[in-house]
Amino acid sequence: MGLVAGMMTMLYLIVSIVIFVIYANFTSNKLRKILLLAFLILLPTWDVLVQKGIKTFHQTFLMEPIIYAYPERDENNKIESLGLVDVSYGIFDYIGDEKINSKKIIYGMYGNIIQDVSIFIEISGGKRIYKKKRRFEEYLVRIELDKISEIKSIKKIEEQTARYQIKATPFEDKLLGFYKTRKFSLIDTKTDKLLAESKMIYYSNHKWYAWFRDILYHKSLFGRPISTMSVSSINSLDEMTKKVFNMRVSTDENKGIKYD
Repeated sequence: MGLVAGMMTMLYLIVSIVIFVIYANFTSNKLRKILLLAFLILLPTWDVLVQKGIKTFHQTFLMEPIIYAYPERDENNKIESLGLVDVSYGIFDYIGDEKINSKKIIYGMYGNIIQDVSIFIEISGGKRIYKKKRRFEEYLVRIELDKISEIKSIKKIEEQTARYQIKATPFEDKLLGFYKTRKFSLIDTKTDKLLAESKMIYYSNHKWYAWFRDILYHKSLFGRPISTMSVSSINSLDEMTKKVFNMRVSTDENKGIKYD
């Protein structure tokens, strides 16, 4: 892949030099020459540079989560129940599978969260299948807890009933497709009150332009291009949950919370 990318880059540089030399012979204006040279140098990556500028602006001015109120806590300083279906990693094949220690898996993923919840946590789950071009059959999972925050049971459920739920909106294209946004809302379903808001911003390859860079910097492997340049996503979901729940989390780029 490196050899092919290097050859394509070298070819582009040669073509660019030829274009620049030909143009330079037809004009003596130094500013025009400089502008053409800058254009040729930045052409393969200009959309990434734009995304980096947008990301810097977002990080500086627009990523602070908004906290409106805090959840109620019991005498043990725990919240009643928490719904993380929209923002949690799914636990696949663990429910009802005697070969896998479900509780050990869940403690590993959600151990720090369990200590702050008194009754139950709801997360996503699923079963691995390969019928009709689908990898997973997804469902909801409820982790019921006892008085000392130990897992009492793990079961499938039909719908979320947790009092505090983090809801995520679908991704929405912004600025002609240079980035996508989604919003996370923490809701108290008992009072129907919005407690906090945060967001995630995802910088995907620009759908109108990235093909040019793909030609230069990608190698097709069995028909699948391998990307070599991108801008990582940012979010304030982890900061929101830390401020509201005092829970230590990091964030998965594609779906939501990833627990340390």
